[in-house]
Amino acid sequence: MKDHLDIKDIMEALPHRYPFLMIDRVTKIEGEKKAWGIKQLTLNEDYFNGYFPDDPQLPPTLLCETMAQIGAAVILAKPDNKGKYILFGALDNGNFHRNARPGERLDIEAEMLKIRKDAGKTRIICRVGEEEIARADFMFALSDEVG
Repeated sequence: MKDHLDIKDIMEALPHRYPFLMIDRVTKIEGEKKAWGIKQLTLNEDYFNGYFPDDPQLPPTLLCETMAQIGAAVILAKPDNKGKYILFGALDNGNFHRNARPGERLDIEAEMLKIRKDAGKTRIICRVGEEEIARADFMFALSDEVG
């Protein structure tokens, strides 16, 4: 497996497409344990028009989706998981310190806490610069089909 994923690799691993493909790049993959990725926020993204338009912010639900996609892309990029789907199961220990805004870059770190053939758990931390803005544990299932 590569030590990073560009947008083509991400699109090959994840079924998401615009406007729901939230991550721009997985910058580093450390074995099967850790990964780092980024999302650059620009004012051109549709959700900024309707979520506090006078003070645009990334909706927290989309922040969660962005965080989860870093872990999912790394798991699904593994050759043994090609063609599988990752299904969100639960979010635990979520802490959201502040909202992200246009012009900021989200630096996201995912650590695989447990991973089995059909399920797993990741701890994901999101930062803007050195400031942690969110963290949560995501539980997921791996499946050969959706639904």
